[in-house]
Amino acid sequence: MAKRGPVPNYKPDFCPIAYKFCLLGATNEDLAGVFEVSRNTIGNWLARYPEFRKAMQDGRDVADADVAHALLQKAKGFTHTDVKILQIEGGAEPVEYNRYFPPDTQAAIFWLRNRRRKQWRELIEHEHSGVTEEKLRELEEAGIRARDAHRR
Repeated sequence: MAKRGPVPNYKPDFCPIAYKFCLLGATNEDLAGVFEVSRNTIGNWLARYPEFRKAMQDGRDVADADVAHALLQKAKGFTHTDVKILQIEGGAEPVEYNRYFPPDTQAAIFWLRNRRRKQWRELIEHEHSGVTEEKLRELEEAGIRARDAHRR
C-alpha cells in the first residue's frame, strides 16, 4: 500500500544552507523563501529532522555570539587598526593608525539591562512594609507635639 500525502521535499543538503543563512540572521520565514516552502514546512522539518534543527541552531548561536561580542566592545570602547590615505610629495600613500571608539553609554545600558535584569531594569520596585497602628499613633503624636510647639 502506498503512503498518503505529499512526498517530503527535505534533503540533507539543506543543513549547510540553513546554517549559513542563519549566520546571516535568517528567520524561519526567510528560510521558507530560500527553500521555496511554507513557514509551517520549516517548522515540520525542525521537528522531524534533528540535523536540520541543529544546523539552524548552530548558525543562530554563532551569529548571536558575534553580535553580543560586538555590542560588548561598543559598550566598553575599543581601538581598531585603520588606514588613511595621505598625499605625500604628490603621491597617495596608505598610513596605518589606531582609531579609538569611545564607550557607548546606550550600548552599555542595553547590555546590562539584558544581562542583569534585576539590577538594571528601568522600573525599580520598592517593598513597602505595612503601616501598623503603632506607627500611625507615633505619627499622630508627633503631629500633635509639632502643633503644640508651634503655638507656644
